[in-house]
Amino acid sequence: MDANDINQLKGILDEGLPYVYFSDRESPWLLYHLMAGDRAIPELKRSPLGKLLNRPLVKPFLANSRGEMLRRDDLYPVAEAEPELSNAEMTAAKAAALAVAFNAVWRDYKITFGTWGGDDTWSYQVSRPGHNLVLQLSFPSDHAELAGRFWRPGIRSDFEYDLHPVQTKGAPTLAWARLDIDLEAGVALIEEIQSDWLRLVAYKIRILGRSAGSSRDLDLHVAYLKGLETRYSKEWPRATMLAALKFLRVECGCHTVYLHTPESNAGLKSAGGPRSLYTSLPKYFCFELTEDVPPFLQRRRRADLKRLRKKFANLFWKLRFEYG
Repeated sequence: MDANDINQLKGILDEGLPYVYFSDRESPWLLYHLMAGDRAIPELKRSPLGKLLNRPLVKPFLANSRGEMLRRDDLYPVAEAEPELSNAEMTAAKAAALAVAFNAVWRDYKITFGTWGGDDTWSYQVSRPGHNLVLQLSFPSDHAELAGRFWRPGIRSDFEYDLHPVQTKGAPTLAWARLDIDLEAGVALIEEIQSDWLRLVAYKIRILGRSAGSSRDLDLHVAYLKGLETRYSKEWPRATMLAALKFLRVECGCHTVYLHTPESNAGLKSAGGPRSLYTSLPKYFCFELTEDVPPFLQRRRRADLKRLRKKFANLFWKLRFEYG
C-alpha cells in the first residue's frame, strides 16, 4: 500500500473511531452488509448466509419476521449498534433483537491507526513491498477498572512488544489488524490479525513463577490474567475482525476483502500466528476459500504464487459484499 494513501487516511481519521462490540454483533452486521435487499427466509437458509440464521442475535429476527421474508432494514439497529428508534420505526423484529442485544455486555472499544512495513517483504511480513495501514483495537473502558486492581506503576511496558504496531500512549492496544488496501479498486487484503497482550501477561507469569516461586506480584499477575481471559480471550478475534471489515466496508468502500490462509501466510511472507485466525475465524465470518488472488499481488508475486499453486489449490479466503 502506498504510504501517501495511508497518510491520507490517517489524516482523516486522526482522532480514531469509536467502536462498540457486544457478543454476536458480527452476525446481524454480516447479514445486513451481505444481503442485497429483503430476502426470503427459505432462500437464505439454502445460501452461504444460512450459517448465520441460527446465531443468537439473528434468531429473534426470524421469529418475529412477518411471513417468509427477512427485511434488511430490520437488521440495522443491532448491526450498527444504533438502538435509538422512534415508535414509528420500531418493528417487532427490531424490538426482539434489541432485547437480546441489551442483555449482552456492550464494550466501548476505540479504533486507532498506525503504519507498518517497508520494501523488505520478509522482515516486515508484508505480501508486497510497501506499507500496511494498521487498525489498532484499544482496550475498552472496563479494562481500566481491572488494571487498577492489579497493576503496579510501570507495568504496562511489560505487556507491549515495541517491535509490533501498538499504541504506547492512551489506552493500550488489545489487538490489531494489518491492512493492504487498493482504494481505487475497492479491494483489500487483511495481512494479519494479532494480539500480544494476554500472551505477554502469561509469559510474565511463567517468569515470575520460575524466579520467585510464590509472591504477591505473581498472585496479582495471575488474578489479572484471569480477569483478562474472562472478558477478552474469546472476544478479541471476533471484535478485531468485525472492526476491520466495518472499516474496510463503511469507511473505505471496499467491495472485496481477502485474508491469507496459513499456506499463503507462510509462503508469501514467512508468517505464522495461531492457525485458527486463518482457518476457523474467516469461515465464521462467511469468507470462502478461493483460487482468486488479490489483483495487486498478481504481478508483484507471480513467481511465488505459481510455486504455491502447485501445492495448494486455494491460497486465500475471500468475502465479497453484494450490497451497494
